[in-house]
Amino acid sequence: PTQFVILEEKIMHQRNFKLFLAVLILVAASLACQLAFSTAKVENLRLAQDETGQQTTAQFNPEDTFYLVGDLSNAPDDTKLKAVWTAIEVEGADPNTVLEERELTAPSGPFWFSLSQESGIWPAGRYKVEVFLDDELSLSMEFQVVAPPEPTAPPTATPEPTATTAPTAPAAQAGLTQAFTALDEQGQRPSSAFAQADKIYTLFTLDPGQEGASVKGTLIAVDAEGLDPNYQFTEIEESFGSGQNVIWFENSAPWPKGIYRVDLALDGQPAQSLDVEVVSTNTSGAVVTEAYSTLDNEGQQASETFPTNGAVYIQFTLDSAPADTVVRGVMVAADAEGLDPYTYITEAGADLGSGSYTFTFTNDSPWDVGSYVVYIYLNGELGGSVRFQVQ
Repeated sequence: PTQFVILEEKIMHQRNFKLFLAVLILVAASLACQLAFSTAKVENLRLAQDETGQQTTAQFNPEDTFYLVGDLSNAPDDTKLKAVWTAIEVEGADPNTVLEERELTAPSGPFWFSLSQESGIWPAGRYKVEVFLDDELSLSMEFQVVAPPEPTAPPTATPEPTATTAPTAPAAQAGLTQAFTALDEQGQRPSSAFAQADKIYTLFTLDPGQEGASVKGTLIAVDAEGLDPNYQFTEIEESFGSGQNVIWFENSAPWPKGIYRVDLALDGQPAQSLDVEVVSTNTSGAVVTEAYSTLDNEGQQASETFPTNGAVYIQFTLDSAPADTVVRGVMVAADAEGLDPYTYITEAGADLGSGSYTFTFTNDSPWDVGSYVVYIYLNGELGGSVRFQVQ
């Protein structure tokens, strides 16, 4: 009897030890999964003047677009990033007013978000942007919008136009000089060649004594795909002070490739003309092989119709894409109630390689009923588009 009791106790101890060992293995596996999940990290986060992140800043002008640029490390392909833009203390708004939320799904590598003010200018004050990694707050950055000081004297130096951006005709009106086109508002990257997604910045200098002068810029498609010759695309007219000034032309849809001309007039008289060209910029070989809209983040519920409330998911696949391919998804309201045709709505973007990805578009208020399109740009050149309806 004594021997049987000892043996029974030994068996019970063995059973308890095995049960404990099984529980320990499950706990360790759970911790390992949590540890693997938590290794994704946002690094090198910075506010900048453009999506490249080269011109970092914590202070913007009222007409600027805000860019948030960073790097995602140790991240699975389905890692969710969300940027929440907030007006902390600005003129004409309640404290801590949420302006916009943007989401994207991306693997390890560079990423960026942007926020622009399409209906006017940003009020001066304090702002912040928070970055959420898989719905958990990762980092937050504050910045300011300030009105630029009034110029007290003409700039001491202005960028000279390169040979490719020299005007095709001499100035016909004294007072407006040194006109050239560039890829940035500051004129640090002069160019006469532009991508389909670019803004066409035109810089010029007004001589002293020209304060309040009226300058009109007209963009003409001289010979562009799908347009009649010498088609007048758009024009801008504003009053400027002396010194260097800038106007820019932007298109919510892709610019048709071809030859264009910017005509500048000063107080109604021709001043200078500049030749520009919209060219192919996706030379990497990257292609979009599949793109569609879907009701879910996994792409299982493909749909071309969406309700007025809820997210819009765009699934797409990249082939032959280097890891640093700049991908942008730009949503435009092609024909929606209460909006002008092809009104810019929002965008998402990241540097991506070959693989399948999701862009997530959300809206704080209901989507306007109508038709929409998301243009997918690869290194600035149109790579594909997805059209859908909101009903």
